[in-house]
Amino acid sequence: MPLTTREPGASQGPGPRGGLTRRTVGGLLWAAWGKGAQAVLHLLVLAVLARLLSPSDFGVVSAALVVIGFSAIFTQLGLGPALVQRPILEQRHLDTAFSFSLGMAVFVGAAVAAGAPLVAAFFQTPQVEPVVRVLALIFPMQGLALVAESLARRELRFRWLANIDVAAYGIAYGVVGVGLALAGWGVWALACAELVRVGVRTAALIVGQEQRPRIAWERAAFGELMYFGGGFTIAKIANYLAVQGDNLVVGRMLGPAAL
Repeated sequence: MPLTTREPGASQGPGPRGGLTRRTVGGLLWAAWGKGAQAVLHLLVLAVLARLLSPSDFGVVSAALVVIGFSAIFTQLGLGPALVQRPILEQRHLDTAFSFSLGMAVFVGAAVAAGAPLVAAFFQTPQVEPVVRVLALIFPMQGLALVAESLARRELRFRWLANIDVAAYGIAYGVVGVGLALAGWGVWALACAELVRVGVRTAALIVGQEQRPRIAWERAAFGELMYFGGGFTIAKIANYLAVQGDNLVVGRMLGPAAL
């Protein structure tokens, strides 16, 4: 049974075009607020952590996150944007997307953890190996949150999403990261902070979304979602390599500290 037959974000009241326009503009403003607030928090936290941690600590985590970020693309295969854009969205689409993303997240997380020695060898830095293995826990958390985040975007709940991102970053890095750095945890202060950020964000997204997907699979629903998601995945891979490719080269040639 369809959850909605309207365009994503469409208003139910009079003047749907005007209502949608206002909500879209408002969403863009809230998204800008989220990015701006995070940027300010990042500068403040970085100013503190730079006095407590070494460049190598930052570099090791940055190297690990480059690999984590690239691998995460394959856990979703564009299903999130497909859920947002699809005009008619049914429960079977949500269940299939949730089941696939969670299953792939567990698989990719295990593969990345097992391949951590290869990542460390690529960057010629043994310290990267345990960090990659721990940060691989990010994958299943992201898999759990895929449908909830996609529905929030579909409903144009950008204020909610922006506030979640700001709060999660502040708690994770401003409280946990700085606290662990003061306690002498070194590189693990950053690794644990990133885990907390993703964990807080995932929990908030799930709690804030009423619609609950189930573990279920339908081939037809998957094909309908991948009709859009496949092209998005290719574009995202190309974009990620364009943005992060230099970090791979620098990390390989000069070591993680240069990152």
